[in-house]
Amino acid sequence: MIAQAHETAGGAPNSGALPSPANRIRVLHFIANSQPLEYFRLLVRFTDWSRFDVYVGSLDRSGRLQEGLHELGVRTLALGAVRRTQYLAATLRLAWWLRHNQIDVVQVHLLEASLVGLTAARLAGVPLTIFTGHHSHEVPLHKRRLLLEVDRLAARPLCDHVIAPSMEMKETFTRVYGCSRDKVEVIYHGLDLERLNPVIADGSRFRAEYGLEGRLVLGAISRYFWVKNLEALVRAFAMIASEVPNAMLVIVGGGGDPTGLASLVRSLDLSDRVLLLPPRTDIADVLAAFDLFVHPALAESFGLAVLEAMALARPVVTTPVGIAREVVEDRVSGLVARGKDPESLRRAIAEMLAARERWPEIGTEARRRALAFTPEKWVWTHEQRYTDWLEASSRRNRRLPHLRP
Repeated sequence: MIAQAHETAGGAPNSGALPSPANRIRVLHFIANSQPLEYFRLLVRFTDWSRFDVYVGSLDRSGRLQEGLHELGVRTLALGAVRRTQYLAATLRLAWWLRHNQIDVVQVHLLEASLVGLTAARLAGVPLTIFTGHHSHEVPLHKRRLLLEVDRLAARPLCDHVIAPSMEMKETFTRVYGCSRDKVEVIYHGLDLERLNPVIADGSRFRAEYGLEGRLVLGAISRYFWVKNLEALVRAFAMIASEVPNAMLVIVGGGGDPTGLASLVRSLDLSDRVLLLPPRTDIADVLAAFDLFVHPALAESFGLAVLEAMALARPVVTTPVGIAREVVEDRVSGLVARGKDPESLRRAIAEMLAARERWPEIGTEARRRALAFTPEKWVWTHEQRYTDWLEASSRRNRRLPHLRP
């Protein structure tokens, strides 16, 4: 039996007791963990519920992800597999659930959920399987052959299509993973643009909370994780700090352990110039408090933090990762560093500091470009691809698998 499965009538926000029409396309989004993700809240908010029936499931136990989505009327499930020794049984249970619920589309997210979810979908004969490349940007950096081969297995024989969040990720899938170009579709993420509104966001409370009034604030929002390259940012700031006495570096964490970074800050005698903060929920206000947003990552599949900062009209400095080179034009909507090392970051930050009088203009252009990433377009594009790919599959199989009598 599926652990902690929730079923609600209609499967749509505020759907009441509406029945689920037989001709809806049934989609399962399957992810490894049950932590709350804005990704799914935004997705279900803009789904066309007259055409699609969406479920969200996790490999592990039920948690805040299921609780939050259940409140919105979304059907959820959790397999309760918290150890790898449980993955085989979880795969078989999920295959039974997929067949029982006549799921048409399985879209997987993150490595372990991809392996279990796609295998179960094959066993159940699901018509359409989709691998989403949220995590694959960092897999080659780990330099672990087994990890890369497992991810390649998911991206190639186990799935029908791959969704890449940026052109850079499409190139990674074709060049590193060996996927054919026509198998990989670029679908950009959507932003919660109502929340990311510079007219509404108020950075003054955040500044007052940490005594940042009158300071030039360089900021980053990132997990404390080596792929995010925060050590290089701290070292770059160390080279700038003496030249800009009122500058502060503020890093707001999105999880992970900041202990090693805190040790580096102390060793560089920057304890009074660098703030390492825990995760926060008032991200729009935090971004509004930054004068310059800096994103030093070694790799990204998309780079959501960059777009969020741009949506709040912040000038940005970013490494050439994810979507950066597609939206950041040097000295027009921000600046892309030439490399990912401390010196490259220092040069890029110094160049932006020298252009401070143009920051309002740069911020305006940054927001204009970010406004193109609407959640409506993001969800609509997924829905169109589901329909197109299912129709193509039905032509190959001489039937329409998503239409039921």
